Amino acid sequence: MNAINHLEENKFPGVLKFIAHVFSYLFHPLFIPLYITYFLAFIHPDYFAGYAVQQKTWLLIRVAYTMIFFPALTVLLLKGLGFIPATRQRASGSSAAVGTRT
Repeated sequence: MNAINHLEENKFPGVLKFIAHVFSYLFHPLFIPLYITYFLAFIHPDYFAGYAVQQKTWLLIRVAYTMIFFPALTVLLLKGLGFIPATRQRASGSSAAVGTRT
Protein backbone atom coordinates (compact mmCIF):
# COMPACT_ATOMS: atom_id res chain seq x y z
CA MET A 1 0.00 0.00 0.00
CA ASN A 2 1.54 3.30 -0.99
CA ALA A 3 1.41 6.52 1.01
CA ILE A 4 -1.24 8.23 -1.12
CA ASN A 5 -3.76 5.42 -0.71
CA HIS A 6 -2.99 5.32 3.00
CA LEU A 7 -3.80 9.05 3.31
CA GLU A 8 -7.05 8.65 1.40
CA GLU A 9 -8.20 5.86 3.72
CA ASN A 10 -7.77 7.99 6.86
CA LYS A 11 -10.80 10.26 6.63
CA PHE A 12 -11.60 12.33 9.68
CA PRO A 13 -15.16 12.98 10.94
CA GLY A 14 -16.79 16.22 9.86
CA VAL A 15 -17.02 17.58 13.41
CA LEU A 16 -13.28 17.11 13.91
CA LYS A 17 -12.56 18.88 10.62
CA PHE A 18 -14.82 21.77 11.65
CA ILE A 19 -13.09 22.12 15.03
CA ALA A 20 -9.68 22.00 13.31
CA HIS A 21 -10.71 24.74 10.87
CA VAL A 22 -12.02 26.98 13.65
CA PHE A 23 -8.85 26.39 15.67
CA SER A 24 -6.62 27.17 12.68
CA TYR A 25 -8.49 30.41 11.90
CA LEU A 26 -8.44 31.59 15.53
CA PHE A 27 -4.72 30.96 15.95
CA HIS A 28 -3.61 32.09 12.51
CA PRO A 29 -0.26 33.94 12.71
CA LEU A 30 -1.86 37.11 11.32
CA PHE A 31 -4.11 37.39 14.37
CA ILE A 32 -1.51 36.76 17.11
CA PRO A 33 -0.23 40.41 17.23
CA LEU A 34 -3.86 41.53 17.50
CA TYR A 35 -4.45 39.22 20.48
CA ILE A 36 -1.24 40.40 22.15
CA THR A 37 -2.18 44.07 21.65
CA TYR A 38 -5.64 43.43 23.10
CA PHE A 39 -4.12 41.65 26.08
CA LEU A 40 -1.62 44.43 26.76
CA ALA A 41 -4.08 47.30 26.24
CA PHE A 42 -7.18 45.98 27.98
CA ILE A 43 -6.30 43.02 30.21
CA HIS A 44 -2.90 44.14 31.55
CA PRO A 45 -3.54 47.77 32.56
CA ASP A 46 0.01 48.83 33.49
CA TYR A 47 1.42 49.00 29.95
CA PHE A 48 -1.06 51.60 28.69
CA ALA A 49 -1.86 53.38 31.96
CA GLY A 50 -2.15 56.89 30.47
CA TYR A 51 -4.42 55.86 27.60
CA ALA A 52 -8.18 56.29 27.61
CA VAL A 53 -10.41 53.44 26.44
CA GLN A 54 -11.02 55.20 23.12
CA GLN A 55 -7.26 55.50 22.49
CA LYS A 56 -6.79 51.81 23.29
CA THR A 57 -9.58 50.94 20.87
CA TRP A 58 -7.98 53.02 18.11
CA LEU A 59 -4.65 51.33 18.80
CA LEU A 60 -6.32 47.94 18.41
CA ILE A 61 -7.95 49.07 15.15
CA ARG A 62 -4.60 50.31 13.79
CA VAL A 63 -2.88 47.04 14.65
CA ALA A 64 -5.71 45.05 13.06
CA TYR A 65 -5.54 47.21 9.94
CA THR A 66 -1.78 46.79 9.65
CA MET A 67 -1.64 43.09 10.46
CA ILE A 68 -4.65 41.91 8.43
CA PHE A 69 -5.33 44.36 5.61
CA PHE A 70 -1.82 44.81 4.21
CA PRO A 71 -0.92 41.08 4.04
CA ALA A 72 -4.31 40.28 2.50
CA LEU A 73 -3.89 43.07 -0.05
CA THR A 74 -0.41 41.80 -0.91
CA VAL A 75 -1.62 38.23 -1.46
CA LEU A 76 -4.53 39.40 -3.60
CA LEU A 77 -2.25 41.61 -5.70
CA LEU A 78 0.22 38.75 -6.18
CA LYS A 79 -2.64 36.47 -7.23
CA GLY A 80 -4.09 39.10 -9.56
CA LEU A 81 -0.73 39.69 -11.23
CA GLY A 82 -0.16 35.97 -11.67
CA PHE A 83 2.82 35.57 -9.34
CA ILE A 84 0.98 32.93 -7.30
CA PRO A 85 -1.48 30.46 -8.84
CA ALA A 86 -4.03 30.25 -6.00
CA THR A 87 -4.76 31.61 -2.55
CA ARG A 88 -5.53 28.14 -1.14
CA GLN A 89 -3.46 25.00 -1.41
CA ARG A 90 -5.04 22.02 -3.11
CA ALA A 91 -4.58 18.49 -1.80
CA SER A 92 -2.39 16.94 -4.46
CA GLY A 93 -0.97 13.95 -2.63
CA SER A 94 2.57 15.25 -2.96
CA SER A 95 4.07 18.18 -1.09
CA ALA A 96 6.45 18.82 -4.01
CA ALA A 97 3.52 19.73 -6.26
CA VAL A 98 2.24 22.53 -4.02
CA GLY A 99 2.75 25.90 -5.66
CA THR A 100 3.52 24.55 -9.12
CA ARG A 101 1.31 25.24 -12.09
CA THR A 102 -0.30 22.35 -13.88
